[in-house]
Amino acid sequence: MADPDIPSPEAAPRKSLNDAVFGLGVHLARLPPGPLADLRRMQPGTGVGAFWRVYFAPDVALDGQAGDAFAWEWVVHALALLTPTGNDPEKRSAHDGKVPLGQALHGIRVSEARVSQVLEAALDQRRDHLLRLVRMLAREGVRFNTVDLARLLLFPQADPRAKDNALRRLAQTYYAAEAAASKEDNDA
Repeated sequence: MADPDIPSPEAAPRKSLNDAVFGLGVHLARLPPGPLADLRRMQPGTGVGAFWRVYFAPDVALDGQAGDAFAWEWVVHALALLTPTGNDPEKRSAHDGKVPLGQALHGIRVSEARVSQVLEAALDQRRDHLLRLVRMLAREGVRFNTVDLARLLLFPQADPRAKDNALRRLAQTYYAAEAAASKEDNDA
C-alpha cells in the first residue's frame, strides 16, 4: 500500500528538461554561500548531502527527470561553478537562453582544439573536458543557454543525425560564431 504522505511520480507532471535546468539555475542562485560552496567543491559521483538536498528540492525535483542521479551530479556541479557567489538577493543564474554554448565558448576565445576534445570524447571524458570549459566561462562571468551544457553532461548522444543532438548543436553554434566573426573581420 502506498504511503499517502509521499507523492507518487504520476501525481505531478514532469517538467521539460529546459524548465528543469532553468529552475535548477534559479534555485542555485538563491542558495546561501555555504551550500553553494559545497556544490562547487563536490566531486561528481561522491553523492554529497548538498547535492541530494538540491536533487530532491520540491522546486527542482530532478528525480523526475531523464538522466540518472549520477549524471545530474555533473549538471548541478557545473551550474554551481557558473553561479555567482555571495549574498546578493538579485543574483541571477548563468542561464541566458539566447546565447548557445558554442557561441559563448567562441566569445571567450576557446580554441577549436578544446571544442573538438568535447565533440570527439566519450561521455565520461566529455564531462571532464566540459568542466574545464565551465571554469573558463565562470571566470569570464558568461551567461549562456545552460540547457546545452546539461544535455552534453546528461546524455551520450548516440545518434549523430538526431535533430536534438547536443554535440551537433555545440559544433554548429561554435562554427557559426567563428564564421560570423570572420565575416565581421573581413567587412571591417
